[in-house]
Amino acid sequence: MIVQRVRAWLEIARISNLPTVVSNGLAGAGLALAASADPLADGAPRTIGFPHAWSICAPVAAYVGGMILNDAFDARIDARERPSRPIPSGRIARSHAFAAGFALIALSIAAAVKSQSQAAVALTALLACAIVAYNAAHARSKASVLLLALCRALACLAPMLAFASDADGEVSSGSPWRVLARSGAFVLPVLLAMWTLGLSIAARGEVAAAHATRRAPSRRTALHATLIALAPFAAMLALALCTNAGAGADQGSQRIIRMLAIAAITAALAAFVRVRMAWDPRTTPAAVGTWIACLALVDAMALAAVGQNGLAMVSVVLAFLTRRLQRSISGS
Repeated sequence: MIVQRVRAWLEIARISNLPTVVSNGLAGAGLALAASADPLADGAPRTIGFPHAWSICAPVAAYVGGMILNDAFDARIDARERPSRPIPSGRIARSHAFAAGFALIALSIAAAVKSQSQAAVALTALLACAIVAYNAAHARSKASVLLLALCRALACLAPMLAFASDADGEVSSGSPWRVLARSGAFVLPVLLAMWTLGLSIAARGEVAAAHATRRAPSRRTALHATLIALAPFAAMLALALCTNAGAGADQGSQRIIRMLAIAAITAALAAFVRVRMAWDPRTTPAAVGTWIACLALVDAMALAAVGQNGLAMVSVVLAFLTRRLQRSISGS
């Protein structure tokens, strides 16, 4: 009985996708540390430490709370379309889901406060508002996917602003916003938002796709797959060139090669599942799950581009961990 209740809460929290949120936070922190590296230390990136590490915990708590609230708000819809989910199946009470979801949202703001970064607190508060607004409105408005894209960007941006600041909220070479803009770090949250927007649009047809039949991929499908493949290459190459402009030739080229290697894996996975989904729409849930996992690979690309190789490898592991967990607990 206890095991079943625990599994129900893991399902409603979409816990299988949680590694990608951790990756978003780590990538934001890694890019900020690289952008604000001390020039007197040969440009070596600073390391992650406390108290700013709390800013990584904030979007994690917000994500779990948001997923629980998603099922709480959608209980009546799920009763018709997905009766096996925890609330319509009776494994979790709707009132309990609302209570847990809002408690975790509040916890995310508390974690941001612990990070001692005013920017992180403000962005986490914006993230909380976006999560609640999306869950309340997404069933009535297709435009709500823009809020979901904003949430992914903020999951990266809040830690990024926290780690770009020192204890007083400033860095020696200017404001955190200016330092990050000069380094090209904002490329990452923008790409995460765009990627999330695309997979969210695809996920809206998941229920209908379950009853669709096979069909041959069209030229439009091939175009979509090509765009999916090229997007991470173009965005991360721009970030790498901007970031490594002042680095040595050998160091800069090695970073770009590592970034391109991860980009190639990401592009191949994303394009493959897009073609597969077009051939058999019933694979849409698996395709969406792969695209969600690719968010961590996008983080890995960015981290490799700025020389944060350790965090890049952690993000790669988190991407494959996401796919592994999705086999047991659905990510969508």
